[in-house]
Amino acid sequence: MTDQPTTVEAYAARNLARQIRDTAARIDDLADTIRRYADDVDRVDSSPGRPDYATVVGRVVNEVGTTLMNLSLGSLSTTAVTADTARVKGE
Repeated sequence: MTDQPTTVEAYAARNLARQIRDTAARIDDLADTIRRYADDVDRVDSSPGRPDYATVVGRVVNEVGTTLMNLSLGSLSTTAVTADTARVKGE
């Protein structure tokens, strides 16, 4: 006997839970990256090759924007609609 979903709803719900966990993991990774950028603030000075505060913030903004664009949040909504529709239809 397998632990495979036997209905459209169960399959979509399992897929949705996986997608949400993957999203959370990517956001956790983003938070770790942002924390590392916070450490860069302590290294700001006028020496050549050292970042300034605006550069550090620019890196944070870029990282957040890039991560959010790549999260495929639309697929979460699509999978949720699939699960809800199957639940209502009893599939």
